[in-house]
Amino acid sequence: MAGQHQQKESMANQLGQRLRQSRISKGLSQRELGRLAGVDKSYLSKLENNRAGYPPSLQVLESLAKHLGLDLKDLRDAAGRLSPEALEDLQGLTRAYPSEMAAIFRRLKADPTEISRWLRH
Repeated sequence: MAGQHQQKESMANQLGQRLRQSRISKGLSQRELGRLAGVDKSYLSKLENNRAGYPPSLQVLESLAKHLGLDLKDLRDAAGRLSPEALEDLQGLTRAYPSEMAAIFRRLKADPTEISRWLRH
């Protein structure tokens, strides 16, 4: 579980750094960007400092990407969010194979490094 926590923290740090660097390069304060993007300044600060506790919604990422001139896919990946298409695929697989997908999720929850072994084969 420690590896999973470190990976989430690393993605959040990557997102926070990217948001901060882009905001500063555009000459925007957190308050100004928050107003433009429809996000509370304190939440934006938490995102930039990896203290939000959860990844931003797709709508928040879309708004931030638009106002900072960033690629949405890059922000979504940095936040650890699935694309709408990938989420739809995952939901379809879960509906088609509920017991198998539940077993896969349990296995990955118990050992997140398992996915690396699967991808090597």
